[in-house]
Amino acid sequence: MKKNMKPIKCCDRQWDKEDERNDGITGDELVGISGGFMMRVVTYVDSETGTEWKYLTSDLTLPPRIIAHLYRVRWTIEKTFNETENRLHESKGRGTSETTKRMQAQFTALAHNLMLLLEVKANQEEGI
Repeated sequence: MKKNMKPIKCCDRQWDKEDERNDGITGDELVGISGGFMMRVVTYVDSETGTEWKYLTSDLTLPPRIIAHLYRVRWTIEKTFNETENRLHESKGRGTSETTKRMQAQFTALAHNLMLLLEVKANQEEGI
């Protein structure tokens, strides 16, 4: 959730605080946002860093632990793509069809992985 958002809390949602799978979840609530929309905010505190994260979603069916997990995984995936773009200078799609997009993503991932392997090999064998 963006820091400049000012949602208005409507109510807390019920969730199982005793379930160990909900470790780190500190809140699950319904909020109103501008435009008259009702949304859900799941609050999660990372046990390793103590960082609090607030995830804004329209999904009202998934347990809060799943919402937090999906957002954390999504963030990791986005950071991976961002790293790939920055390290490989791959910022433009070369094709428009699903096949060409998929092929470019696979070749980019392959090139990235080969570069990592080369880096390890150069470090082990040449000390660089």
